[in-house]
Amino acid sequence: MKQVVTGILIVLIPAALIALGIGVYALAQQNQALQDELAESRARSADLQAQIEERDEEAARLHARIEELQAQIDALKQQLRDAGQEPVSVISPENAAAMDAIEQAVQEMRGLTAIRPVTRTLMSSEELRGYVVDLQEKNYSQADARSDALTLAAFDLVEPGFDLYDFLTDLYSEQIAGFYDPDKDRLYVIAKPGDLSVLERITFAHEFDHALQNQHFDLAGLGFSNDKALQIEDADRQLAYQALVEGDGTLLMQQWAQDALSLGDQLAMMSAVQGMPVFNSAPRVFRESLMFPYLSGMAFVLSLQLGGGWPAVDAAFDDPPISSEQILHPFAYPDDRPIPIALPPLTGTLPPGWRLADENTLGEFMLRQYLTEHISRTASVERAAAGWGGDRYAVYVSPNADTATPDTFEYVLVISQAWDSERDAEEFAEVYREYLRARFDLDNPTRTQAGIEWWDGPVTTYFAQRGDRTLIVAGPDEAAVQPAVDAVSP
Repeated sequence: MKQVVTGILIVLIPAALIALGIGVYALAQQNQALQDELAESRARSADLQAQIEERDEEAARLHARIEELQAQIDALKQQLRDAGQEPVSVISPENAAAMDAIEQAVQEMRGLTAIRPVTRTLMSSEELRGYVVDLQEKNYSQADARSDALTLAAFDLVEPGFDLYDFLTDLYSEQIAGFYDPDKDRLYVIAKPGDLSVLERITFAHEFDHALQNQHFDLAGLGFSNDKALQIEDADRQLAYQALVEGDGTLLMQQWAQDALSLGDQLAMMSAVQGMPVFNSAPRVFRESLMFPYLSGMAFVLSLQLGGGWPAVDAAFDDPPISSEQILHPFAYPDDRPIPIALPPLTGTLPPGWRLADENTLGEFMLRQYLTEHISRTASVERAAAGWGGDRYAVYVSPNADTATPDTFEYVLVISQAWDSERDAEEFAEVYREYLRARFDLDNPTRTQAGIEWWDGPVTTYFAQRGDRTLIVAGPDEAAVQPAVDAVSP
């Protein structure tokens, strides 16, 4: 019995060794085959790498040639523009078909039919920058930008040396995805070569809605024209008009996207708008101002649409909102109208060489921006500004303003305000005192008398509340402020 067991064991061991030997041999054979295949793959890889390098060189040559041809095309287009002609944009049949489909969908969704065909133009980002530069040279001079920058500096929203002209060139060149020119009835989309991307298609939907607005409601009549005679002088009223027009376009665009785009397309669109260094680093007032017509405007238009559909929005073009207050508070539209306020000229009260940088209406939206610069409690700012009834401001600057630093910048700022009620004026006064304390690191006014306060800090500020009216006059010292107060006060 033991032998059998022993015999089996003996037999099994040699058999196992043989099986193991066969396995090792098979592995060796497989390893050799793998080594041979690896050597062959390396050889093929070397050939492929050489082909890739050759193709990369060819691609680089083609890319350089494309850039050279594009530069020639851009130069020819610029020559046409200089000669007063608009270059024709070549659109592929595929993109034209996509645009046709979007136009049809937008007309059905918006309830407006195109009266005439709209000229479509695809523009490169380089062409866009040239267009922005040309537009500014024709309609917005360096002197205009300087006056606007000094006005913003008087409100402490930028520093007096801020280069507004170049900043706006950079900002618009980065931010504009498309635009519509009412003067030419021409639609532009900033596009890359090839089929329209998701972002480019949604931009086209937005801009085509503007074309429908213009054909039915005459956007030039709302100040959207390069003809300065047609432009609106009241900045707050123009902002309200812009919010109506852009709010309409943004709401339509959102509804079109929900209907036409897949979730994947919408996510792709969101990723396509990442990376905006100019916008992200811009002073807060520019970020807020750029977004207001689209976001607050869309909320305003949506309130109209929910109440009466797109026909209610159409009716608003015949009786448009006239203040940012009406945009921020749709219930104030259309009956709560701004109280007109006038300011006398103050140049005669100031030393020789002082000049008017700007005079206009601040409005509730810009009043919020002014207060928020030094008050972080948004709710209190919004509550204080909500009682706005009307205003007029003026900014005068000294002869050295163009070269001034924050320490040497001298100005006189006047803001005359009307409020919906005396209580609203009191609420604003309370928050404005908080603003002065935060801005100038002061505890209380230097002196008070019969509702009048003098705050003596780096800037001397006169503040008065009388019933539902308030008056702010700020300047380098009391000698500059008091004559302005005397001229403005009733």
